[in-house]
Amino acid sequence: HAHANVWETCLQLLERRKYALRVEVGVDDDDPCVYWAERDGFTFSAWSPIELLGLTAIYEDVEPSKDAPYWWSANTMRREDRGERLDELLRRDAYSKQEACEAALAAMRIERPAEFRADLEKWWNEYQSVRDTAAQLGVQTSALVPWLVELGIAVDHDSRS
Repeated sequence: HAHANVWETCLQLLERRKYALRVEVGVDDDDPCVYWAERDGFTFSAWSPIELLGLTAIYEDVEPSKDAPYWWSANTMRREDRGERLDELLRRDAYSKQEACEAALAAMRIERPAEFRADLEKWWNEYQSVRDTAAQLGVQTSALVPWLVELGIAVDHDSRS
């Protein structure tokens, strides 16, 4: 997962790849830092080292000779040629899988109610969180909350956390 506990690894990798690194701190305590990497006349900035590593990976893939507009898209297939954006395809697939999980749980609720209850209670007891339980089951929280309420499992309806 893209978490701060991998930032050090990202920064060290960038350093090994010969990027000059720096951080710009904000003028207010709650301002985010901006991370910078520079190499071969190209400058990259991002809100996190993970994003910074991603930008430099594009640079290393394209290997542009100069800083021209949209140089980063040189190896990207045009939408007209591809037919559909990859992010849209991936999201549609993910939503389809989520809908299938919700349908399977809804069917289990009717056909095997004891197994349905045991499954939901197992994950609820593990996580005590609507979001985490929904993620584990592969469903949206909006589908999960009514089932938890129906089963009498304690849920903090306000935070839905």
